[in-house]
Amino acid sequence: MSKYQPGFTLIELLVVIFILSLSLLWVAPDWRNIQQQFLLYVEQNRLQHYLALVQQRINHSLESWQLIANRSVNNWCLIAQPKSAARCNCLYLQGCEKHQERMVYMPHSPENITFIAKDYYPKELTTFKPERNTMKNKCFLLQAGQQRAFFKYSGLGEVRINENISESACLKYEDEN
Repeated sequence: MSKYQPGFTLIELLVVIFILSLSLLWVAPDWRNIQQQFLLYVEQNRLQHYLALVQQRINHSLESWQLIANRSVNNWCLIAQPKSAARCNCLYLQGCEKHQERMVYMPHSPENITFIAKDYYPKELTTFKPERNTMKNKCFLLQAGQQRAFFKYSGLGEVRINENISESACLKYEDEN
C-alpha cells in the first residue's frame, strides 16, 4: 500500500490559480472593449431608428423641423420639433409648451455613451425641410470609451454613419458648410 494519497499539492494549486489570474487580466481589457462596442452599437441603432422616424414625420409635414441636442454632465438628449415652435430643452421637458408637437430621443445608457456636436441647445443641430427631403449638412458623433460612430447629414436627406473619421474632421466638415 502506498503512503501517498492521490491529489494536488499546494504548490500545484497556487500555480494554477496564478495562471488563471494572469489569463483573466489579459482578457479583461478585451471584454471592456467588447462591452463598449456593444453599447455603442445598440445606441447607434436606436438613434438611427429615431432619425428615420423624424424624417418620416417631416415628410408628412408642411413646415421645416429642427433637431436640437442638449447635454449635461451625465446625460444627453435630442428633440425634433417644428421650426416655428418655441425651442424646447429636452433635458427639462417640464418647461416646454404642453401641446407642442415634438419627438424626443433619450439615450439608453447616457452614462456610457457620450454625444459630441458643435451646437447644443438653444442652437439647432440641423434643420429638416419637407421639400425634397433635404436638411442642412451637419455631423455629430457618439463615443463609448475609444469606440466612435459619426453621424453625418448630407443635404440630400441622407444620414451616413462612419467609424473612420476623427472628431476634428467632423467639426471641420461642419465649418465648411
